[in-house]
Amino acid sequence: MKVVFKKSRFAKITIEISDFVINISNELDFSLEKVLREIFIKGNIEFEEHTEKEIKELEKKVEILEKRLYEVEGKWSSLKFKLFQISSDNRNLAIQVSGLMAENKRLREILNLPKRDFRKVEDIVKYYLNIKIEKERR
Repeated sequence: MKVVFKKSRFAKITIEISDFVINISNELDFSLEKVLREIFIKGNIEFEEHTEKEIKELEKKVEILEKRLYEVEGKWSSLKFKLFQISSDNRNLAIQVSGLMAENKRLREILNLPKRDFRKVEDIVKYYLNIKIEKERR
């Protein structure tokens, strides 16, 4: 939003008001017109004054924090990649275990051996394959 103040035909001031200021004034139930009148007519403004030294110190702090942020992001991305590799390995192992269980069951049927209960292993396999586990079995 642009606000233009004209003193004469050629003397004017144009001010850009950001959407952020407009949204905050609406949230706090301030009339934007009243706020602008207070600022320009009464001069009811408090400016924070900072020295160049303070500004440079703050810029150095920002640089230090940005360096730390990039270091942490680097560590995070490597951890995220390792997590992806491990979850892929777990998924592959779950598929292999599932195949071995099916093979074991089939061989037990062929050899007329007693059946084994693989429920705990099946639940673990389903967990790693992201399959919902039925609470009640048939």
